[in-house]
Amino acid sequence: MNLTIIHLLRFGLRHLLSFVLFIFFGLALSVYTTASQVPLYQSTTTLFVATPPEFGGSIGSSKIGELTTGNTFSQARVKSYASIVNNPITLANVIKEHDLKTSPQALAGKITAKDLPG
Repeated sequence: MNLTIIHLLRFGLRHLLSFVLFIFFGLALSVYTTASQVPLYQSTTTLFVATPPEFGGSIGSSKIGELTTGNTFSQARVKSYASIVNNPITLANVIKEHDLKTSPQALAGKITAKDLPG
């Protein structure tokens, strides 16, 4: 049997409803799957901390003691920033501001903050 364009058109018209239904259900399933996914957000940041001049950060400073004091001050400041992120008070404010349905303890388990030496 030879297939011609006429045969293909007849077949297509005969099964047009099936084609349309498959396309419709496929689109509906993809919309439902996309809408039911829980959004996942991730962010990374790098923070630079400069030492104020009164703690050894002046441009022309050459005293070793001042430089050491400034470095120690900066390291302590960075560690305090990392600890503030997981503080329950900070997290409670974030939950309130963004109307989240979670507790500070649960949110703290999803956040990582660390100070990297260097």
